[in-house]
Amino acid sequence: MGFSAGAMIAPRNALIGGYFSDGIEICSEESSENLKEITFADGLGLTPFTVEVHAAQAGTLGRAIATVERNLTEMTMAIDEDTAVVVESANPSNLKVLGAGHVWVVTRNAESINVELRTSN
Repeated sequence: MGFSAGAMIAPRNALIGGYFSDGIEICSEESSENLKEITFADGLGLTPFTVEVHAAQAGTLGRAIATVERNLTEMTMAIDEDTAVVVESANPSNLKVLGAGHVWVVTRNAESINVELRTSN
């Protein structure tokens, strides 16, 4: 898919920035791409889930969680730097994590937002 901006545009719903969610600050302005509210654009449609990049390093895990909490997307994968996700199907249980960092898989069920931490095996 790419890395950084290349990974951000891979999904059909591309998360392109923002540091506020419904008026509440959720990550630093430095990670906003000069956008105030969470902003999506049409992506390439290569993945059915949204991708958040530089998760731990830029402190954007809160934005990833907010995208699912606000029903802006059904699933977001927040990926650290020096980390890759190999996707063999749309099912997140069938993914492989490579590299030094983490991947947080953010989903929702009827009662709560779920955040599952994945690391390389």
